[in-house]
Amino acid sequence: MPKHRLFLTTSPLNTVLVSGYAKHTKQSGDRDILILDRLQQKSSIVNQIKKLSRLHQFDKLLDFTLPVEEVATTKPSAVKRLTRFFKKRPVFKQFYDFLFYLRMRRDNTLYKNQLLASELGKVKNENVELYLQPLLRFNPSLKEIFPDAEIHYFEHGIGDYLDILTEKSGGVFHCVFEEGYKTYLDMLGKRKIEPVQSGQYFSQIGASQTLQHFPELDQLTKYKGELVLLLTQPLEDLGVDTAFWPSFLEKALHQIEKPESKLFLIKVHQRQNKDSVKVMLDYLQNKGFRVELLTDPSINNICLEVMFALIKEQTTHVITPYSSAIFYLPRLYPEAKTSFLYSYDSIKGFDALTPIQYKKRWALLKQLSDSICVGLAREF
Repeated sequence: MPKHRLFLTTSPLNTVLVSGYAKHTKQSGDRDILILDRLQQKSSIVNQIKKLSRLHQFDKLLDFTLPVEEVATTKPSAVKRLTRFFKKRPVFKQFYDFLFYLRMRRDNTLYKNQLLASELGKVKNENVELYLQPLLRFNPSLKEIFPDAEIHYFEHGIGDYLDILTEKSGGVFHCVFEEGYKTYLDMLGKRKIEPVQSGQYFSQIGASQTLQHFPELDQLTKYKGELVLLLTQPLEDLGVDTAFWPSFLEKALHQIEKPESKLFLIKVHQRQNKDSVKVMLDYLQNKGFRVELLTDPSINNICLEVMFALIKEQTTHVITPYSSAIFYLPRLYPEAKTSFLYSYDSIKGFDALTPIQYKKRWALLKQLSDSICVGLAREF
């Protein structure tokens, strides 16, 4: 019987994965709707998601995103730092959690009304499949509107492998690292979520066909010779001192044979603080290395898992403090002869102002990646 399949997305990588799945599993009569969740998003990211959605002929695209300016995120304000500090402390945590609950209940009513006012208000609560991401804003509303729906989840980063465990409903989790994750869940004794493979569609639809939608990536062909790709993270937003970056880069240089012969290509995170970018650039240039920054939103915000198809042959190293991409790239491009390196522990000593909840989160992410991404990247 024909189904309504509703796909909720927030990121380019997730859009590639769900588009590949939708394309290869659609049956005659099925109606597929792609929903962009109600998050603040730069227009360049939204446009990228819409381009990638053409990989599958969705019957409808519903955009609920909230536009923000194409600017780098600055360091957290004093008020934000205080809120992060106190919201996990005894007494304050209970008060904060109560206020957060009231806000989420109010927001859920708003989201539900928005969804019902769209084409989704015409969809009957029968033969519906929901394809969600863990902890997205529209998740509770969609589950309320379609209480009999079959529940599926897709990922958009390593963090989802943790967040999926907090979802109250079970279901199928379509994920790239399914085998390692099954072992991890068995270790925890939590198998209400059933992991199934999703990465197989990327090799069929993700790399080659997606490039057709991004002619601007032709600019990458100007880079000749061997490349070292540096992936930044907006660590300052989490209280990490900017002085971290020279220390990290010094350690990274020791991992590269003849670094002076290579071009350092820095892919700047879309929320990266401008001060930290300058620190990195100055450090490498002062040592005499050739450096290029990918800062043009039309290129830099393109999904790295797509972009890498153009530069994988000449990229000798991909290096980052910690990033989901450092594990996704070797999994999605097993033919690449690139060294994938990360240095999680290098953050220690620069995180005095990092709230405890983020330190705990990082520790859980490292434990997770050590369990499910074995042999894909090397820690230094």
